[in-house]
Amino acid sequence: KKINFSCDAGHEIQLIDAHNAHLSYEEIAELVESFQPDLISVRTETYHIHTTIALLSFLKPRLGGIPVLAGGISLSWYPHET
Repeated sequence: KKINFSCDAGHEIQLIDAHNAHLSYEEIAELVESFQPDLISVRTETYHIHTTIALLSFLKPRLGGIPVLAGGISLSWYPHET
């Protein structure tokens, strides 16, 4: 469901595999809010792009201005469309 770890530079990182854990948007929001990250990074693929956009649209009002970095092959190939 989630993995917490620290890197050598002293940063704390939380990895949430929301898709495989079948987490609802509310459950994801709760995990993000409890961790209070400085940055959110999302990886998506073509077949999940609409779900990712819907999730980020759901989270945006709850993020309080936390920057979001989205990546994945479809975002790299079609940056203007996505």
